Amino acid sequence: MSARQAEIRRDILLTAKHRFARFGFDGTSLADIARSVDLSPAEVLLHFEDKLSILMTVFEEGWASINPRLQDIVITSASARQAALSMLAIMMNILERDEDFARLLLFESRRVHPESGEIMVSKGYRWFIRLCTELVVRGQKDGSFSRDYDPRVIVSILTGGVENLMRDRILAYQDRATAPITGTQCISAFDALVSFIKPSSG
Repeated sequence: MSARQAEIRRDILLTAKHRFARFGFDGTSLADIARSVDLSPAEVLLHFEDKLSILMTVFEEGWASINPRLQDIVITSASARQAALSMLAIMMNILERDEDFARLLLFESRRVHPESGEIMVSKGYRWFIRLCTELVVRGQKDGSFSRDYDPRVIVSILTGGVENLMRDRILAYQDRATAPITGTQCISAFDALVSFIKPSSG
């Protein structure tokens, strides 16, 4: 790929990410994206198969920048509990700095494939879930998490809790009549959730 082709591809992804985040996947056409980068739809299709492939590439590249940082936390943290709390803090920081990607992850990341009917999630997200599962397994050994639950159940509880907190935080910002949910409140609530899944002392 030439430098010019790489630049065009990057412009398409940045523009698409913003439009998908602000107007939704269904509210953004391929023509909208092409027009925003001064290309024809046919020229956009030289770089991507279709609009859906653009969205999935946005997710893959976003996760590619996040997952190595999360993996470093898992490797260097003294306990699984500490790693889980640090991962939340990092995710909140990253998504606050990239609101477009945050909106896409929380509102557009699970779509039904129009031909197969399968629910689509990115490879990067699947990798993230595997990392979380490995962390929970470790936590069940170091006393961070109860052994009474399947690791996948704990991952679902924790990731679902985080997604709902961050989704509602965005909605609170959107509703100017509602006091925003602070980062401190999110971390405190997640800490309580993690504590709830600790092994019982008795």
